[in-house]
Amino acid sequence: GYMPNDHLTAFLHTPLVEYGCRLRWYPHAVPLLDGRMVVMGGYIGFDKMVPDMYPFEINHRVEFFDYDTFLNRSDPQAAWYDIDVKDYPNSPFNTSLPQWAPKATTNCIPRQCEAYKRDAIKLYPQNYLLPDGRIYLTREGDFNSLRTVNATCIRRTKFTYFLNVSGSTANDTKVTFSRGPDRPALVTNSGTTVLDPNTNGQTIMLIGGMNITTGGTMLPGLYPQLQEASDFVTTSSARQYAGSRGSRKLEVYTLPDSNSKDGSWQMKDTAFLGDFYSDDRTMHYAIILPTKQILIVNGGNYDFAAPVFYPLLLTPIYKSGTFAGNYIRTRLAPSPQPRLYHNIALLLADGRVYGNDHFGQPPCKDGDSPLN
Repeated sequence: GYMPNDHLTAFLHTPLVEYGCRLRWYPHAVPLLDGRMVVMGGYIGFDKMVPDMYPFEINHRVEFFDYDTFLNRSDPQAAWYDIDVKDYPNSPFNTSLPQWAPKATTNCIPRQCEAYKRDAIKLYPQNYLLPDGRIYLTREGDFNSLRTVNATCIRRTKFTYFLNVSGSTANDTKVTFSRGPDRPALVTNSGTTVLDPNTNGQTIMLIGGMNITTGGTMLPGLYPQLQEASDFVTTSSARQYAGSRGSRKLEVYTLPDSNSKDGSWQMKDTAFLGDFYSDDRTMHYAIILPTKQILIVNGGNYDFAAPVFYPLLLTPIYKSGTFAGNYIRTRLAPSPQPRLYHNIALLLADGRVYGNDHFGQPPCKDGDSPLN
């Protein structure tokens, strides 16, 4: 529908009135049943504010957008409000990590060193509103970076969390946290998650993703066409950086029920996406089709290299009308273009799947083919 210019401006510009209300890189939005939207995660952004962002600083505010208030033309900006959860009990930001020993080469400032003794909401979070009203933080969405080759700043943990929201206005909204069940292995990055339509939404499938054991992989000569260095890396390094290697795994989270108040995780299959090393995938999407099939598209063996061109169609196996818990994998016709770092895939109303990707310049694609 039509959005007046003043409303559009108010929606796009969250107030930056103090340190906590900073911009975000890569946050995640979860809609609530009352029409509000909850936004969390992501870097605080490289905006010029005080204090400066330290490397990989995660925004510790949980923001709310109230659509009803937004429609009030007298003050649409009041639709945005936020809560600083940095010191809340059981908040990720207030949960000590099992260990973190920064190396001398890290050169972290005191504020950064203190923060990395504790957990955080992930950079690329994938969160779900559960039937019982809690928001589940799956914890998928860690990061890797050429800026931290030794991976010193990556929090290695299996922790998951629940976030509970009470109240309905800026004046009475409260949030609380509690620990969820641990993941079966260390949290990964850029796997794809989807509510399995064949279990009536009772399980979340977590497919593929990068194991964060290092800051990434260097492949000499990977991008000979890359001429300019960024502020953070040398040209020679940027030419070699492929990111981290994906995987073929399937982790499954079973939602809470009468037998398990918090649900449980299981590493169901370490070779779910295929039998070969070349089937490793990260930066991909899972699309639920109207047939209850699941389409895996885009991504590659690495963030920035070795694209996996073929989509993978997962067809559920039913026996006597009951889902058997397994899928038949079928490779489909390959895409003509690589779609790696920060791509997108959407199911359209006419049944087609729309695909696109992030900016088409090295190191975000292989070769020189234009991206559409």
